[in-house]
Amino acid sequence: MSHTLGDEPVPADTGQFTHTFMLRNPSDETWTARMLVEADSTAQFDGLYAVEPESTVLLTLTESSTYTLSVDVLETEMTASEQITPENFDCNQSSTRVEIDSEGELIMNTLSTLMACGTETNSTDESS
Repeated sequence: MSHTLGDEPVPADTGQFTHTFMLRNPSDETWTARMLVEADSTAQFDGLYAVEPESTVLLTLTESSTYTLSVDVLETEMTASEQITPENFDCNQSSTRVEIDSEGELIMNTLSTLMACGTETNSTDESS
């Protein structure tokens, strides 16, 4: 399942980039999960999914802003959330990935890369 939130993705050469929010289920169980995207405490996206084994739900955020991304697994009442900012909409790849393990627990990570971004962006990432 995939969904785009905001305007259609803009090619990278325009200087506007996207952030992906991915929920993956590598387990053998089917889990019911809620994915919520909020900006300024207002829901921008609220989806409920039956996430089958080896399946993925992918949201693409195309408008640079500050968002809170949340995932809830209904069967286990596990919750994970993370805030992303405009700095996460960088020139290469920016994503928040969530995995549901076999116990229904969540592992969430946000990753951004700034390699080979051109002259307007610093070539080193001092936060590493």
